[in-house]
Amino acid sequence: KRYRIVNEEDLEDAVAKLDEYYQQQTQTVRKRVVDFEKMG
Repeated sequence: KRYRIVNEEDLEDAVAKLDEYYQQQTQTVRKRVVDFEKMG
């Protein structure tokens, strides 16, 4: 594989987006678990 060289700003932006996405996924999963517990 070839990696293109990225500058630090691009890297930080990518990390920020990934972190935001991860947070959203975690919140979604937590919400589902809570809903499930309410049903049960």
